[in-house]
Amino acid sequence: MDWTMLVLRVIHVVAGVFWGGSAFFAAYLLLPAARAAGPAGGLVMRRLASVQKFPAVVVTAAALTILAGGGMYWRNTSLSGGTWVSSRPAMAYGVGALFAVIAFITAVTRMVPTVRKLVQLGAAIEASGVPATEEEASTIAALQARMWSASRMVAANVAITTITMAVARYL
Repeated sequence: MDWTMLVLRVIHVVAGVFWGGSAFFAAYLLLPAARAAGPAGGLVMRRLASVQKFPAVVVTAAALTILAGGGMYWRNTSLSGGTWVSSRPAMAYGVGALFAVIAFITAVTRMVPTVRKLVQLGAAIEASGVPATEEEASTIAALQARMWSASRMVAANVAITTITMAVARYL
């Protein structure tokens, strides 16, 4: 039994399920519900981001997924003397990995900074004790739109990754 591959696969699948589930849940259920709830939704999102550290947890799961997948890819390549990389499954895994990396980069460069700005702005508005100004409300709306767009982009890339990984071994 190849314990290295077993451990990498468990990490890859468990972290990947969490990442994918979180991406789909956030993009298609959580963010639309929070947006519809208005200021109350903002409070929930701020708590998720600042107390539960949801973005950091999801990014960590994504990183573990990608690293474990890379480890399996490297191991298969090493064990085959390099011939495995020219197989159809290896090529499909490579395509899936590319979409996973795109999703990860999108999350880290677009979503996480946007969430950080929303948390800071929401905390400042709450600390002031007065409702958001028109300018603050406009900024919040723009940041929410950016986050929603990025979350759908991440979810789409994770979906492509998941489908590719699921069928690769049968090609």
